[in-house]
Amino acid sequence: MAQQYSAPPAMTIDESKAYTATVKTNHGDIVIELFASKAPVTVNNFV
Repeated sequence: MAQQYSAPPAMTIDESKAYTATVKTNHGDIVIELFASKAPVTVNNFV
């Protein structure tokens, strides 16, 4: 069963900064740019 939370996490990112996520694979790294200014809640949840 999936865990449920009573509230979303606190906003801890700075929307003016650039964030990236790096996925390491056997065939090399994939760098994903996260757009905090356009999707702050999603980036905050991911980070």
